[in-house]
Amino acid sequence: MDLKEVKKIVELVEKSNITGLAVEKNGLKIEVKKEFPPVTHSVPIQASQPPVLTINEQKQISEEPLVKAEASKDKELTPVKSPMVGTFYAAPNPDEEPFVKVGNIISKGQTICIIEAMKLFNEIESEVDGKIEQILVKNGESIEYGQVIMLVSQGS
Repeated sequence: MDLKEVKKIVELVEKSNITGLAVEKNGLKIEVKKEFPPVTHSVPIQASQPPVLTINEQKQISEEPLVKAEASKDKELTPVKSPMVGTFYAAPNPDEEPFVKVGNIISKGQTICIIEAMKLFNEIESEVDGKIEQILVKNGESIEYGQVIMLVSQGS
């Protein structure tokens, strides 16, 4: 086997979809293998994911509004927590009055806000009777499951 025949074998392997070729002629064995660069897969990063917080940071954030409210009032406040992840809306439509305002007396079962989740608008009803002491989120703000959205003093 001469050098021209070896070059032809190498060219055949390079141009084809095969990964290797072995040829034996007159006791001479030639093996040619094609190496491919490692395949990497890219995964898109979702920018909408919330930052990862330590347990201490989560505790501090969730307790901060409660501490401020309790320090300013001598009443025991009941937190109203979001039952889902979504967008908080204080009123049924942008042109209408909010369901509740600070100082309003509410009753159990009364609609207090709307949370939009996956294109569905969910009316959130009060689970207690009382007075709205604080609204901790702004209209159109994204909220998380379990986030305190309002503070209510019961028995007012």
